[in-house]
Amino acid sequence: MFEVVPDANRPFSVQADAVTATALGTVFEVRNSGGTVRVAVNEGRVEFASPLTIGQRATDLMQRTPLAPGEFGAVFDSTDETLIGAIAENTFAAWQHSRLDYEAATLNEIVADANRYYEIPIVLSSELGDIVQRRVTASFPSGDLEMLIAGVEALFPVIFDRSNPEEVVIRSRP
Repeated sequence: MFEVVPDANRPFSVQADAVTATALGTVFEVRNSGGTVRVAVNEGRVEFASPLTIGQRATDLMQRTPLAPGEFGAVFDSTDETLIGAIAENTFAAWQHSRLDYEAATLNEIVADANRYYEIPIVLSSELGDIVQRRVTASFPSGDLEMLIAGVEALFPVIFDRSNPEEVVIRSRP
């Protein structure tokens, strides 16, 4: 999360993969997790620059979108798709309040974030296919693995296999 003092002569930029967020006097956050880069704005304005996609392929050209308070921009690495949307009220920087809040998140993104909080790694089975790219809006307490498992199993056609004490494997539901 960044708080930037206004200075028109010195713009502040953050780059995550192919995405650049440039701000002048604002509060915003940048997340790079599970193949998704997100920029969310709480105060001020941010220029969200992401690769221009033509025919479902990213180009070297950049598309620039201004983001206002309460908006987010996301780029999904697996599809090169850019999504601009509104963040739900009281979800900005939810990680600071022990919550994992998502707008149009993929299973890849949720698992990558969850692995920051749990000692036993959660891994995705290769059999999941396109399930990992489905998007959901959800909220989980960051410190409660059981709530995360119940929520993910309710949102996706998956089960959590805990037969190996060294990892939790997410598999397709039979």
